[in-house]
Amino acid sequence: MYVVFDHEAKTIANNFLDNGISYLGYYRSDTDEYNGVFESDLHKFQEIIKQAHTIVGYNIIRYDIPVLERYYKLDLRNKQIIDIFKEVYNRYGLALKLDNLSSTTFNLSKIAHGTDAVRFYKEGKLDKLKEYCDMDVKLTKELYEYIRKHGYCYYTDGIGNKIKLELSFDVVESSSTAQHPLDGISLF
Repeated sequence: MYVVFDHEAKTIANNFLDNGISYLGYYRSDTDEYNGVFESDLHKFQEIIKQAHTIVGYNIIRYDIPVLERYYKLDLRNKQIIDIFKEVYNRYGLALKLDNLSSTTFNLSKIAHGTDAVRFYKEGKLDKLKEYCDMDVKLTKELYEYIRKHGYCYYTDGIGNKIKLELSFDVVESSSTAQHPLDGISLF
């Protein structure tokens, strides 16, 4: 099973690790379902991530995983981590936004921005917060599956050109052979 996840911050602090988690959305490949939890139920996601052999996200190594580990320790030693942001950056030196890749590749866009999610949380608009985060999970999952199927995705450069990025993920089907997510990885 693979899991795709994203979280939204409660606030914007000087140290991103202090932002907290207002909502965490996820997709499970074994049930083909999207779901999510608010901060008070984060422990439920811990059980799901334990079952996954592969964890997929967008900038999860540098952001989502470290923030989530403020809530509980994640044992990722036998998990394959696929961070699409990191893969694009390491291969092409481009720090692209998820919205650029998803809108250029398959014409689906984000419905808000991270600062909007903080505002939704502070204003008590939890349905909007959930909708925003769940859409980011959907975009990430669709991008991951597109790249797995086709071996590439697209982005739009600063002058409007659509450019192809060839990528591939060596997906491990069993967690017993997965590499630790930080072994040999240069984050930047």
